[in-house]
Amino acid sequence: AYLQTPATSGNVHHYEQWALETSGVGAVKVTPLENGPGTVGVLIVGPEKQPVDNAIVTACAAHIEENRPIGPAVIVSSAEGLTINVTATVSISASTTAEMVQASFAESLDTYLKSIAFVKYELLYNQVSYLLMGIDGVEDFSSLQINGAAESVTIAAKQVPVLGTVEVTV
Repeated sequence: AYLQTPATSGNVHHYEQWALETSGVGAVKVTPLENGPGTVGVLIVGPEKQPVDNAIVTACAAHIEENRPIGPAVIVSSAEGLTINVTATVSISASTTAEMVQASFAESLDTYLKSIAFVKYELLYNQVSYLLMGIDGVEDFSSLQINGAAESVTIAAKQVPVLGTVEVTV
């Protein structure tokens, strides 16, 4: 990362570096001109790609303030969590149970949600169905809903997806 994203003279990569040096920060998104000229927005999440508390935001802002060049006003904030609740009705093989499928699906979905934080801004319905069908013992599904609907979910620019509830019935 050091060679691919050279941090110099207070550029975007420099703000990313300073934010990531703060304990409790796992990912960062920097927005130049956040509130117009002379401002930089720094959006942070924890190591598990979850929103962080005010203590981490304050520590991150203080660390950036110590290192940044004179000039821009820096706005550090935590991303908001967008809770993702999923329900599914599945057909399973005799080699598994609904509880086993639910646990595996929740783990797989949680890993996927963390991987798209600050990278993708839509949770695709077909991707979630792909994850469900990839669980050992799942033969088919007759119903799959994300946040109460059978459609993709848009993630706002200042949000990260956070796993809520996962319910699997047979």
